[in-house]
Amino acid sequence: MSYFAKQQKKMKELSQKERTRRETLGKFFYDLAKLVFASMALVVHLTNQNRSLDT
Repeated sequence: MSYFAKQQKKMKELSQKERTRRETLGKFFYDLAKLVFASMALVVHLTNQNRSLDT
């Protein structure tokens, strides 16, 4: 295998690793955003429910 082919293979592997890393990080932040939204909605719902019980 020539030096050029080896370099091309290395670059392709690095590119694939970078793409996978970026995709995984994106999934993490998307799931985090869903979790924050759900918890905020739950807090608002419980707060409104407690207010209606107090009156």
